[in-house]
Amino acid sequence: MMRMAIKQQWEIVKQNWQQVQPWQVIVLIAVMHLAGLIGLSIPLTRPLFQALTPFNLVVATGLLLYFFEQKNKAFWINAGLVGLLGFAVEVVGVHTQLIFGQYDYGSTLGLKLWEVPLLIAVNWLMMVAMTGAMVANLPLGHLAQAALAATLMVILDFLIEPIAIVLDFWDWYLHEIPVQNFIAWWIVGFLLHYFFTPRFCRQPNPVAPWLYFIQFTFFLILYIFV
Repeated sequence: MMRMAIKQQWEIVKQNWQQVQPWQVIVLIAVMHLAGLIGLSIPLTRPLFQALTPFNLVVATGLLLYFFEQKNKAFWINAGLVGLLGFAVEVVGVHTQLIFGQYDYGSTLGLKLWEVPLLIAVNWLMMVAMTGAMVANLPLGHLAQAALAATLMVILDFLIEPIAIVLDFWDWYLHEIPVQNFIAWWIVGFLLHYFFTPRFCRQPNPVAPWLYFIQFTFFLILYIFV
C-alpha cells in the first residue's frame, strides 16, 4: 500500500514538473541570484550565503540541463566527459601550477578530491552547456561556434575571478590573476566545445542565454560593489 502511494505521488510530481515553463525557471534562477546578491553584500549574512553557493550551482545546472530537448545516451555521456575532463584539468592545474597559474581552492565550494572541489566538475559542465546552447542557432561553422562559446566563457570568468578571491572560492599567488588563466580557460573551453558539444549541448535551450545574463549581471554587481 505504502509503495503504491509513493509511486502515485511520484507520478503526480513528474506530471506537475512537466508543466513547468522556461520563464518560471528563469524567474526562479533570477530570484536565487538576487537573494545571493543581497546576502553576499551584507557582512553579517555573507558566511551563510557563501555556504549556499554549492546549492545554487547544482540547482542552476540541473535546471539548465532539464531544458535541453534531446537528452539521449550520447547527451549524458558527453555531459559527463565535459565535467570529468574539466575537473581533471583543474587537478593537474592545482598540482603543477602550469596550466592556469599559481592558485589553490578555498573551502566555499565544499568537498575536495585531490585538492579540487568536486563541484568544479559541475561548474565546467554548466559553463560549457550554457555557452554551447547560446551559439547553437548562429549561422557559423563548427570551429567558429566553438571559438565564440569559449570566448563567452572567458568573458564571464573575467568577472568571476576577483569575486572568487573575496568569497574564498579560490585564490591566486599574491592575489594577482594571471593573463595565463584566461588564455588557458579559452583553450580548454574551445577544446571541450569542439570535441564534445556537437553531441551534447549544441542545441537550443531557452534557459541558457538568461542564465548567462543573470550570472553576468550577478558577478558584475559584486565586482563593482563588494
